[in-house]
Amino acid sequence: MKGAGAGLALLLSTIMVAGCGQSESDQPPPLFPGVPTFDLLSQEFPAESLFGPVPPPNFSKLSYLEHIETRPGAMPVEHLFELVIRKGSFGSIGRVRSEYTFAGVNSHAVEESLQLADLLEIFTYAHEPRSGGRPETVTRTYVAQVDQVMGHLFPLAVDNRLRFEVTRYYQVERDGRRAEAQTLDFSYDMRVDRKVDPANYTTVKLTEPVWVIQILETDPDGVEHRREAHFSPEVGMPVFDARRQDGVVTARRLVRWERET
Repeated sequence: MKGAGAGLALLLSTIMVAGCGQSESDQPPPLFPGVPTFDLLSQEFPAESLFGPVPPPNFSKLSYLEHIETRPGAMPVEHLFELVIRKGSFGSIGRVRSEYTFAGVNSHAVEESLQLADLLEIFTYAHEPRSGGRPETVTRTYVAQVDQVMGHLFPLAVDNRLRFEVTRYYQVERDGRRAEAQTLDFSYDMRVDRKVDPANYTTVKLTEPVWVIQILETDPDGVEHRREAHFSPEVGMPVFDARRQDGVVTARRLVRWERET
């Protein structure tokens, strides 16, 4: 995607979900036909037009160890979670199921998503059962529009940079009651920072270099959230990442990798 021209930017800027205040005759075709579901999304999303040739997921199951620290000096909460590619993956877009268990509060959560190499979530359905007095919560979100695309990320090379804006639809349901859906605008700035020897990642066996990608997400309130993702083309996912959001520091590292057969 090197040197992406105005035609590509125009194409992506006009891809949006129907119903955004335009007249019917002027309305562009919807990005996702019908109500978004896992079965409708994969072939419609312009993944390679946006990111370039992203390596496809190359695993059947991943296990990450995640540390969560809520304040400086606090004892981190640590848990394992699984990522499983489901049938229906399309190219670089994978259907991923994550299961989280928080032993300290006896809480369990499940998240299913369509994602682009864990660098951008396209569609997410997250379910947290009722636990410890907290209500059952379901969160749904999906990318409805992509705008202002500049640069490229893949094929990976140091100093590659990709910037774009995303409009997401977002809705939360608690104990069966759905809140009013929101339309939220985010911006992303992704830059390839450096290449790392695979021998530096001792928890899994890798043979190909890992690329460190700096990601800056700016939310609708203008708050910046920073993330460092160590992306392995060999796996098709990050093998380590660290992020800070709302004062919470989360770091996760890959500890088991089962290759796709």
